[in-house]
Amino acid sequence: MSFAPEIVFVQAMFKAIFALFVALAWVSGRKALAGTLLAAAALPAVLMLSVQMPQGSMAGMALLWMGEFPLFALGLCLTLSLGFTAGLYALIPGLLAGISLWLWSSLGNPLVEVQLQFLREMAQKTGEAVNLPSRPELWESLAIQPGISVASGFLAAAFVLLWLGRKDGTGRIRLAHPIAPLARLEFPEWPVWAVAASLALLLAGKSTQVWSVCLALASGSIYLVRGMSVWSTISSDRLRGNILWFLALTGTALFFPQLFLVSTVSIGLFDQWFLLRERLNPSIGENP
Repeated sequence: MSFAPEIVFVQAMFKAIFALFVALAWVSGRKALAGTLLAAAALPAVLMLSVQMPQGSMAGMALLWMGEFPLFALGLCLTLSLGFTAGLYALIPGLLAGISLWLWSSLGNPLVEVQLQFLREMAQKTGEAVNLPSRPELWESLAIQPGISVASGFLAAAFVLLWLGRKDGTGRIRLAHPIAPLARLEFPEWPVWAVAASLALLLAGKSTQVWSVCLALASGSIYLVRGMSVWSTISSDRLRGNILWFLALTGTALFFPQLFLVSTVSIGLFDQWFLLRERLNPSIGENP
């Protein structure tokens, strides 16, 4: 099974748009509206759990936190604004759920069955000959879901924070509680070892490739956000928060997703090694 960057980006864009509306509703005091939107996002997973998988609370937890619904991206957006470590805490439920589903087949089998049934019904409705995936292929997809979830969730959070903090932390909208600019988000140094570990697992053999892909997606998404923080610094300090840069960045990501993802991850790595944000704006401090 191959990983398509377009899938992660499209997922993240939808989550980012949704999370932006919920975040704006929350910080502007419209908490009832924010709660309603969150409930609407969680409803499909709850219905699926109650109708088709009533025996697996872990499965329901995974559906809510593994990137299938915007609730994941919203929690990540709000916690990332408090710092990188807080953002990691938001990932723990989804990662635990994904790993548990992969290790204990009794929890993951209902998800595989639902996916197979859905694909069979779609094939019957279209009336076309469709090569349905095998159970091992679906299990492989389930195994890398935590990594895809982390990647899309981090990217969604980056877009929301980039938009809200593109000027002084509040953007052009008056917020009741200003959100910290993405440019000043603090990052640890250890994720580079996760990148190295993913390369080592890739070279170790075919049996560890799934773990390598999952780890590469998770660690790469961290540098996606770090790269986005550099874009945010350029916007606020060099482009004065002009909205045209944001439209150009979004357009590049839409039409050239591979270029956007690779270049932004690379910029994030260079920021760790060469302190790009500090060079662009010395007031940010040493390697925030």
